[in-house]
Amino acid sequence: MWREQDSPQKAADDRGATSVIGVLLTVVVVFVLAASVGLAGLTVGGDVTKGISEPAPVPHIDVEPNFDGTDNHGVAYFRLVHEVGDRVDSESIHVHDSDGNSITWREIYRGDRYMSGGENVHLDGYGGSDGSLNCLAKGETYRLVWVADNGDSFTIDRITVDRAPPASSLAECRDGWPPE
Repeated sequence: MWREQDSPQKAADDRGATSVIGVLLTVVVVFVLAASVGLAGLTVGGDVTKGISEPAPVPHIDVEPNFDGTDNHGVAYFRLVHEVGDRVDSESIHVHDSDGNSITWREIYRGDRYMSGGENVHLDGYGGSDGSLNCLAKGETYRLVWVADNGDSFTIDRITVDRAPPASSLAECRDGWPPE
């Protein structure tokens, strides 16, 4: 008796169909994995992009020292002028002194929230506007720092007082506001 399943021809045909099905299944699995990895990458990439802050503004701040205190009750100061460059949100610019005290440019600046070229503030560590900062004294360093909404920061400028203001200026600054 001859059985059909014992035929060598039939066994070869079955093996050929099995390899074709195996190859097709492998291609489908690879395609599904590639699509999953691609979709996961795009999803994570979208989250990463949300965390990136807007680019820092590029203002040019001119520093004009005034050590005789003209127009400032005799207290020495730096006049900081936003000469040219990007329009800047005055609430995103922070001024830090060497002891870590900090205020926003907006707290010193009395104009529109957004500063354009030519607008200025004066920095002395005196009075109601910037009195929380250290007084202008030799060796004092102030940093102008732009801070993004997500907390990223970028130092725009660093100002170091390279000479001592008159002793009366420092005494007046330390005595507080209003001047006598």
